[in-house]
Amino acid sequence: MMNTDNKMNRALILLMLLAPVMNETVLAQLPKRILRFGFYASITDAGNISEIDASFKHWVEAVQKNTKADWFSKAEIQYTIYKTKLELVTNLRKGNLDFMNFSTIDFFGLNLQKDVVPILTPSKRVDTIFDKYLLVGTIQSAINNISELSNTGILIPVTYSHDLMNIWIKVALKEKLSKKMFGSVKIIESGKTENETLHAVFFRNAELAVVREGTYLFACELNPQLKTNLKIIAESPDLINNFLGRTLTADPRYSNVLINEGLKLHTWIEGKQLLNLMQSECMHTVKLENMLQTETLISKYNKYFN
Repeated sequence: MMNTDNKMNRALILLMLLAPVMNETVLAQLPKRILRFGFYASITDAGNISEIDASFKHWVEAVQKNTKADWFSKAEIQYTIYKTKLELVTNLRKGNLDFMNFSTIDFFGLNLQKDVVPILTPSKRVDTIFDKYLLVGTIQSAINNISELSNTGILIPVTYSHDLMNIWIKVALKEKLSKKMFGSVKIIESGKTENETLHAVFFRNAELAVVREGTYLFACELNPQLKTNLKIIAESPDLINNFLGRTLTADPRYSNVLINEGLKLHTWIEGKQLLNLMQSECMHTVKLENMLQTETLISKYNKYFN
């Protein structure tokens, strides 16, 4: 099966080189295509693998059902949910995958820029592709910027964005505080959702917390008292936390279908379920150049702490 699939890949690539304007009629006449998806379970907030598995399966089925590209709708879909990133990367480098998801931490940490092309990223906001994190405190707090922090704790919520949040706040503290003051500030795992963590600050059960900007804005819209009683002490650069990518050898015509259908993900029942697992509202297209600030932040973290 693997041999046949590799030959098919080479045939498709050769046809694309010989006929770059190949239309859908020609594509429809090609042998049945096998598209191989690999998903890393940690990107979602689901409690068990079966729930993630079912959501991805329903999404892929919905893409095939909704697309107008007949050649895509008839493709055979193979998908695997990986419990570890090592399994995912191993299969990627063996040539066993066409599409997969990665956190930007792993993408840059494992030097996958020559293996994977980012195409879609989930977002909490419909108006921006970026994740931005906020350090939030109460309006009564005497703290107005990071350089004033000492002998305090910062809550980090349970979220798939947790690791990048942690990287941002640690780098910000390292760059703004003396060694002594840096050691006096504790990063505390809240064990709660972003909303619950934000409300812990609102009710003065905690002094400071980091949440996504989208979470903060939405919560303030629902409860204007939050905006009145909370203040933003610091904000991160524009970051990308994770994305769906394709291999360099994957047929871009198939990824274009995924992009087009991914942008409509929030309009499907199956799509909304998947977005909920990723604590997001929609999908946006993303390119490597959108990740420059993320790459810089991760590089700084590795320099300071590794």
